[in-house]
Amino acid sequence: MKRIARSAIVEHAALEVYTLVERIEAYPEFLPWCRAAQVRERDPGRTLATLAVGLKGARYEFTTENANRPGEAIDMRLVEGPFRHFAAHWRFVPLAAHASRVEFSMEYQFAGGIAAKVLAPVFAAIALFAYTGIGDEQTDIFGHLFGLLSGLCGGIVVAHFDARRLGRIGQFLSGAAAFGIVVAAWWLAG
Repeated sequence: MKRIARSAIVEHAALEVYTLVERIEAYPEFLPWCRAAQVRERDPGRTLATLAVGLKGARYEFTTENANRPGEAIDMRLVEGPFRHFAAHWRFVPLAAHASRVEFSMEYQFAGGIAAKVLAPVFAAIALFAYTGIGDEQTDIFGHLFGLLSGLCGGIVVAHFDARRLGRIGQFLSGAAAFGIVVAAWWLAG
């Protein structure tokens, strides 16, 4: 089972960040791998939502039931989808009027098959940015989201590319180019 944990200090109130995360219907507007998002039920303290994710015509859906505490937390549990296990937790800790600490943790295990091959890069990108980070405490939440989305898109594209076609030198040059892009992004962000 894979586990991810990440926290960041952002220059937004806890309720503002909570609202951004809980606005599930808007995910397809800024998450390129999110094909559709549907809120099936929304009650005070609870949201039942389905996300459709995929690439190149492949589409997989998973539904979570989210226990919501506005401005404080969202606890997600799997209802149905291509996982043996999936759970995620968001915590929004107020630090000042316009600052908060956002904590995210997720654990998941794919059920296997083709869905695992398609979804693995999406979750691998999330894991990459959870461990390496995409900024410091002065980074805006939208900068974090842009970094996450860049990793997701890159992971999806790379997962569907047959690297054997490049040959040994092509693979080396591709790796060097990827490393150069990461270094340039960190340098520009600094």
